[in-house]
Amino acid sequence: MANKQYVSIEGAITGAGSSTEVTLQLPTLTGGAGGEIFLIRRLHLARTSGTASQWQPRFGDAAGFSGGGIDELVQFDLVSVGTTNDVFAQDIPFKTDSNGCIYFRPGFSGGSTDNAMSYKFYFEAVKGS
Repeated sequence: MANKQYVSIEGAITGAGSSTEVTLQLPTLTGGAGGEIFLIRRLHLARTSGTASQWQPRFGDAAGFSGGGIDELVQFDLVSVGTTNDVFAQDIPFKTDSNGCIYFRPGFSGGSTDNAMSYKFYFEAVKGS
């Protein structure tokens, strides 16, 4: 386990609605620009305020990715808003874009844009492109 490299990204979002997207900058491992592969190991999501009753978190490997499109990497089920903790039993690889980024959408349902949340993501670095 000593040879594994883990990366933690955390932050907060305010004024979030159904299309809010957050850029997650991951480190470059090989000195090149982007194209790194990471496994998501754990996430923690907690809405801190707002009126949306459901959310459907998603990750993509391109800014402005389309829901259900080739650039959408993971889509969670639509569930009641609350605190979401997930530890992944199986490997879910993410490849960063050319800028070393992946993209997260909390996916709050309905038309409300008054939602705020905190997030923490834990990734394991795998290799460069």
